[in-house]
Amino acid sequence: MNTINFNTGKFEFAGYSFDADRRVLTSESKVNKLTTKEANLLQALVERKNDVLTRDEALLAIWGDNNFFNSRSMDVYVCKLKKLFEGSKVMILNIHGTGYKMMAD
Repeated sequence: MNTINFNTGKFEFAGYSFDADRRVLTSESKVNKLTTKEANLLQALVERKNDVLTRDEALLAIWGDNNFFNSRSMDVYVCKLKKLFEGSKVMILNIHGTGYKMMAD
């Protein structure tokens, strides 16, 4: 399992720029300021772009525990991130029983 190094750099993908240090996601038409948890989850997904990020890995790295309540909380954050990418080339897929996968060019 790879370690997630939060707040370390800038990422470019599918027409988006993500500054993890400032927690800002930018596209041609919009600038979104993310919460710490949103930014950490997005960074974990971007670092594993086109690969699976397991639920346990994300929960332990971001929430510090993989209990039921944190799991439900993460689902809410995933939905928020999905909405940010609606209508774009970026998709966040639920991989049943495993985790999430960000698909992007």
